[in-house]
Amino acid sequence: MNHNKNTLLSSPSTSTATATATSTNQLQLEPEIYQPVLNNENHYVDNIPSTSWIAQHNGIRCECGGSRKNTVYMTNPTFTKHTRTAHHQKWLEQVNTNRLNYFVECQRLKICIQQQQRQLVEKDNLLVQKEMIIQLLTKELREICREQNDKGSLMLLDLMSFD
Repeated sequence: MNHNKNTLLSSPSTSTATATATSTNQLQLEPEIYQPVLNNENHYVDNIPSTSWIAQHNGIRCECGGSRKNTVYMTNPTFTKHTRTAHHQKWLEQVNTNRLNYFVECQRLKICIQQQQRQLVEKDNLLVQKEMIIQLLTKELREICREQNDKGSLMLLDLMSFD
């Protein structure tokens, strides 16, 4: 891996590889999203991973928004060339300029994720309660049907009329 003269404080990217299902229900790994790292002066700098690291992570994609935003780079030289473009350099400069805004946004997103996790738990609990009610009502319905059959009478039920 190439290193700048500054000592780097973190790895090129924390593993955020995601998997997507293909039409044949097979998982396909998504390329890693490139993340610059902080140097000793708390400035984001490019830290280009090795070709073997890139290959292990199914390629690397840069979110700098250049004309090749959806390009997946598979080797160190091709990604290095990309990081030298004016658009990428401008993006890196903006990342450094907006460093505090990114921190605030990250904190806001953490809160949002926590709220969504709570909502999912609440909805899951509600679903479990409704499943239990359905099981109870199904059991009661079967008992009523069994009693009616034991009496010898034929009972037609309109299941849509149950509330």
